[in-house]
Amino acid sequence: EVQFQDPGQNPSNAVVLGFIVASAPGACTPTWGTYYTLAGAARGIDLDRRVARLRQRGGSVLVSFGGVANDDLAERCDVAGLTDAYRRVIDRYRVSGIDLDVEGAALADPAGGQRRADALAALQKLRPNVAIWLTVPVDPRGMPVAAVTAVRQVLQAKVRLTGVNVMTMDYGDPAASNLVTSSEQAL
Repeated sequence: EVQFQDPGQNPSNAVVLGFIVASAPGACTPTWGTYYTLAGAARGIDLDRRVARLRQRGGSVLVSFGGVANDDLAERCDVAGLTDAYRRVIDRYRVSGIDLDVEGAALADPAGGQRRADALAALQKLRPNVAIWLTVPVDPRGMPVAAVTAVRQVLQAKVRLTGVNVMTMDYGDPAASNLVTSSEQAL
């Protein structure tokens, strides 16, 4: 287990922790990969103390919600519950920013995407200094329609995005021997 707060193991002062998803039963409860509730992570992996130690050495933490595995909170929560889930994570870890990694089933759920957009707009009114990032997939032809829709929903909700990250990779194509070229084509 990498001790992200230990400069001997991680010289970076900026850490992204992920993924916060809905609890295994699918309720609107933020968990770390369905394995730990927020309180459970404090007990089980000493996460609160580790985040505090990183912050003591001048570090910052960004938390990523979503990912390809498990249920995205936007699939399980109404807007109020989703806003509250985001706020609870931000307040617990005193993060400087959040990332919404929208892919898989969450990307294919426009109703969940609208709940996400509306919750982020409400959250930004409560926590205006928290940076909000979106991470979406791309392919060699650029952003798929569903990824464009996800970004558009957030912008139409008047969320001030800090930025959009795109997931470039080899796209499962063994012929894509040059990752740089594949990534440039996608961008």
